[in-house]
Amino acid sequence: MLYTVYVAVCLASTPIKDCNQNTAQDWMVAPGTFSLSYCMVHGQKFAAESHMVRNGEYAKIFCQSLTTTRAANVG
Repeated sequence: MLYTVYVAVCLASTPIKDCNQNTAQDWMVAPGTFSLSYCMVHGQKFAAESHMVRNGEYAKIFCQSLTTTRAANVG
């Protein structure tokens, strides 16, 4: 199964459990699709290389399977 990588950039004052698409300062979709074992690694690498995370912020990585994403977008 392949996964899409999403990166949320949240303020350091936001608890990790509350960091999501709605609370993030920025929300990015990393290019490409990856196996689950590489999804988190690629997400961290993408966040670091994007230079979107600044002082006082952190990146939280989300991996969503393509089948879930497609099902959510149907109809």
